[in-house]
Formats: sequence, C-alpha cells, structure tokens
Amino acid sequence: MSCVSTRISLQWIPEPPHEYTDTLVLTTKGLHFVDIRIKTPIPVDAKGTDANIDWVITGVEHPIEGTSKVEFRHDINSHLKLNHGEAYDVGDFKEIENGDRSETGTMENWNTGVMQKYEEIWRTIDPLASKPDDYVRDVNENSASAPCIAYHLDQDGFLGKCVRIGNFAQGALLNHSTNKVSCVRWFKSENDWSVVFESGDEVTKIPRGEDKEGEVVEVEGLKWKVVESTF
Repeated sequence: MSCVSTRISLQWIPEPPHEYTDTLVLTTKGLHFVDIRIKTPIPVDAKGTDANIDWVITGVEHPIEGTSKVEFRHDINSHLKLNHGEAYDVGDFKEIENGDRSETGTMENWNTGVMQKYEEIWRTIDPLASKPDDYVRDVNENSASAPCIAYHLDQDGFLGKCVRIGNFAQGALLNHSTNKVSCVRWFKSENDWSVVFESGDEVTKIPRGEDKEGEVVEVEGLKWKVVESTF
C-alpha cells in the first residue's frame, strides 16, 4: 500500500527528542520513495536554498525478510551528492500505542559526523484530507485508494525521482556535473497544483502528471520513465 508519512520527532540517543523539520516521505506500493526534510519554518514564498534543506533522499525500500527491519537503498542522498545508488540505511520499525511508528537504528549524525543510535517517530497521514499546514492522521487507509505515480530518471549525468500520492507530490533531481540537488514539494487543491517548497536551479525539469506506467515523459530534454502508476 502506498503511504505518506511525516516525522513527529528525532532523537539522537541519549539526547532528548526534538523536531526541527517539516518532513514528508512519499512511498508507493512498489516501494519507490522521495523523502524531503525541510528546516522549519518553511519560507513564506516557498523559495528555498540549500540552507533550508536538512536532507533529501530518494530510492527504493527493501523490507528484510523475517524481521521488522527495512533497508532504504538510496538513489539520491543530498549528504552524499556524488553517490549513485550505493548508500543505504536500515531502520527497525514497530508500532507504538498511539498508532505511530517507531524507527530505531544507527546512522551518522550529520551534525557531528559520528555514528549514533537514533529513534524517529513517524505518522501516516491522509494524502487526500491533509494540507501542507494541517497533516491529518490516515485512519481510513485513504492512502490505498489515492492516485499514485512514480517517475525515475537516469540519463546524461542526471539522476532523478518524483512520486505523487493523493494531493502531494515530491521530486528531486541530481546533476552530477554540478553536484547540485534540486527538489520540490507540490500540493493539489481542487484542480490546481501549488509549490509548497522548492530549491535548486533545475526544479522545472522535474515532472508531475497523470501518465501511465511504462510511458516516457520528456521535460526540458530529460526523459523520465513512469515506473509505477494508477492512472
């Protein structure tokens, strides 16, 4: 089932939990994901820079059979911009009493450069009822019926992924020649899409549409393949 998640808190153990980002992870039924973590507050005009970004990750989830662990294999990792699909991290998930999910593991604390134990609390939100400033818990499993599409690009020194679930869409594009990551978060209200946040010089090259699986969509010379679609 596709899923839209927001992070409630991050704890670098033994420090206290906190949250300083507006984090959304869009994950398709086929486990393609785009994870954009924006430092709060989000700029009023939605125009950001690298300074507004905590982390941008795209890739594919791989549940580890027989465990509650998930391996996240990265395509784009804004902390490792030269990476090309070799980075990964592993989280151990369990549901907690209020219905949220706890993710624990060990990874590098980007603020210190030290490997450290962590716990993140995640909440599944309704991709149809939620708004950018009002995330609504998904109690009716609307994620399962929400429109879903994923685009992937690996061409001519560019690497990209874009995912839409319901009224939210996110995309990221890495230009290997400049070593820059552009990213965008969109929201659909009625029939209009608006930019919640964007950063980078090449956001106009990231697609958003209602294309069918297997189609190739060209945007400013870049050919994105639709790797998953409910349209």
